[in-house]
Amino acid sequence: MADPKPQVARPPAPAVFGFVLLASLILRIAAGWVPVGYVWGLFTWREVSPPVGWGLIGLLGLGIFIPFPLRPRLTNAQAAMLSKHWPLLLALGIALLVCLVPDQLEFVGDYALRRVALDSARGFELMFRQAMPLDRWLNHDVPVGIASSTGWATASILRGVGLAEALLLVCVGTRFGRKLCSRERDAALVALLICSGGYLTLYSGYSKPTPQLILATIAVGTLGWEWVTHGSGGILLAVVTAFGVAIHRGGVPLLLPFAVAWWIVARSHPAGSPIE
Repeated sequence: MADPKPQVARPPAPAVFGFVLLASLILRIAAGWVPVGYVWGLFTWREVSPPVGWGLIGLLGLGIFIPFPLRPRLTNAQAAMLSKHWPLLLALGIALLVCLVPDQLEFVGDYALRRVALDSARGFELMFRQAMPLDRWLNHDVPVGIASSTGWATASILRGVGLAEALLLVCVGTRFGRKLCSRERDAALVALLICSGGYLTLYSGYSKPTPQLILATIAVGTLGWEWVTHGSGGILLAVVTAFGVAIHRGGVPLLLPFAVAWWIVARSHPAGSPIE
């Protein structure tokens, strides 16, 4: 008797992503009339100049139509080039947002204290004694060291670090999209959704471990799913999980998805075979 044909999991229908974007668009527009403090991250469009705010809303609205077969008039060569190089276009768009539309509101509390500590000889030790060693090295010692050796402003250095982290976010979103979807168009939409969260505003010079912890969380989810479904990414998952735990105590919960992924892989992995 022949073995039954294995069933291959089908990716979500492209229209689903369009409806997700539509729901996000409706929530963001509605949040503009909700009192401040109730829906953080959704009403950002009203806190900037109207052309920028409504321009971003318009771009999100255009994204609704990406999953549907609009049949653009592209030659085979143009379509192949777009299918291959869309991550570069996404990275360019994210880089322009981070560089040209910085957060002008400026955070209060720890944000302001961290900026002051950058210009103080012993400010960090006095104000952030509870900080993890990796946090101090990455978000304080490195920017201060670069500033002292180059003469650049620490704010500009932190903006550069945020830009690099935003581009890493694009890499993670691209990896997840291509592992999840069989078509490049759907993978591009998944990556766009991952990179368009409200956390993107933190990658404009926030000298705290929060941006790194966000990036580690998204990477752990991506690599954990990849390890379970594709059998790859396990070593990188361990590295990212360790980084998240070492950068801040808030990264300790990342041990749970790591343990779940390890348990699933260990149960389904043949004994004695290497784990990637």
